[in-house]
Amino acid sequence: ADDNAPHGGPGYLKRIRPALASLLASDLTPPERAEAGRSLALLGDHRDEAMTIEGMQFAFVPGGPFRMGSDKASDPECRDDEEPAHTLELPNYWIGMHPVTNAQFEAFVADGGYRDGVLWPEAVAAEYWTHGWFKGRYDKEPWDRPPAFKNPFRLDNHPVVGVTWFEALAFTRWLNSILGAKLPVGFGFGLPSEAEWEKAARGGMRIPAAPLTHTIGAGLRPESASLQDNALPERRFPWGGDVDSCCANTVEALIGSTSPVGAFPGGASPYGCQDMSGNVWEWTRSHGSKYPYAPIASREDLAADTDTARVLRGGAVNSTARVARCASRGRNDPDLRFGNFGFRVVVSTFCSPFLLPGPMNSGNSVH
Repeated sequence: ADDNAPHGGPGYLKRIRPALASLLASDLTPPERAEAGRSLALLGDHRDEAMTIEGMQFAFVPGGPFRMGSDKASDPECRDDEEPAHTLELPNYWIGMHPVTNAQFEAFVADGGYRDGVLWPEAVAAEYWTHGWFKGRYDKEPWDRPPAFKNPFRLDNHPVVGVTWFEALAFTRWLNSILGAKLPVGFGFGLPSEAEWEKAARGGMRIPAAPLTHTIGAGLRPESASLQDNALPERRFPWGGDVDSCCANTVEALIGSTSPVGAFPGGASPYGCQDMSGNVWEWTRSHGSKYPYAPIASREDLAADTDTARVLRGGAVNSTARVARCASRGRNDPDLRFGNFGFRVVVSTFCSPFLLPGPMNSGNSVH
């Protein structure tokens, strides 16, 4: 072991990896922080929240009202599909502090996630999944994992990209099958609705005095939060009202690729969620319908036909800050995959119908 001089070996790695991780939250420029994260990935990122399933961190979002949407009077960059701004109330839920990473999605692949048809009922109905392979109508070939993009997009601590809505949904079903017992009764893992996503980015009318975060492994339980008024209930960005290239991986940050999770702590939402502006577009379970936000059942039917566009939120590395605002809405066909499409996970009562009865069983596969 090299404990005395940096000539390689486990001693050096033990020192340099925490040092690189600390640079992600430093005052370096965004490109410098991204480079530190890439180096960390190549040396073996040790952060459980980026590399493991049970280490995934979730932020608690207390129930209550929030302001959804936008209007041109308060935000000149508001687009027509963001209007009208309106108040909506949601119950307690948790949402991932980070988008799902390549390392975490690979755990799903390695555990046979693509082989078990129980996880893919919508894709089976659309005839996109068969015999352990997924092939959407625009795919030239079937896949049993997302396509391998070039580095740094494929580094373990970067958000997974190139996943369709169907693949993201199957991942959440797999989480229910292996870790659903750790959740409170009536809650399940799923893709967030765009309402759950926007509240997590913007904050409710009242917000916790400090973020309340837990890992899956530690178990998630509702808690009493000390709440205070949200000073910016209609904030344009998760961190506040102004564009800040140090807070989000958009074109203004000059990175040009995805960045490792945790590289933009200054852009955290009132609940502590990161990368809700920029880095990757995030799939939601919601249809791309007009506002005001209608009852859940009319917008989030998972069995809707494949021509029903699903909403993506947050913008991406190749988006300008205008597109990465809290209220900004994207939409696309659920079987499309791009190198800037990813997702994060929600734990919600709305997802409880999607719980699976037990561990995955290859005997239940649909062929």
